[in-house]
Amino acid sequence: MGTVMFLNNVQLTYVGVKRSLIDFLEDSREAALDIF
Repeated sequence: MGTVMFLNNVQLTYVGVKRSLIDFLEDSREAALDIF
C-alpha cells in the first residue's frame, strides 16, 4: 500500500515537472520570437 502511494506521488511529481518544463520552453520560445 505504501509503495503504491509512493509510486503515485513520484508519477504526479514527474508529470508536474514535465508540464512546468514545457510551459517554460513555450514561454522562452515566445520571448525569443519577440526579440528576433
